[in-house]
Amino acid sequence: MDGGQAGALLAVCYFSTVLRWIREEPAPFELPDRLDGALDIVLRGILTAS
Repeated sequence: MDGGQAGALLAVCYFSTVLRWIREEPAPFELPDRLDGALDIVLRGILTAS
């Protein structure tokens, strides 16, 4: 996976997580925790694929 693909994947993950978070009141989850978890998943997948 090249840097552009990795960046696009992270951007989509961030965008969709924030949209899910702002769509409901009260917030359905802690945003920082969810973003940290998503980042871990994406980066581990990238490292495993390399």
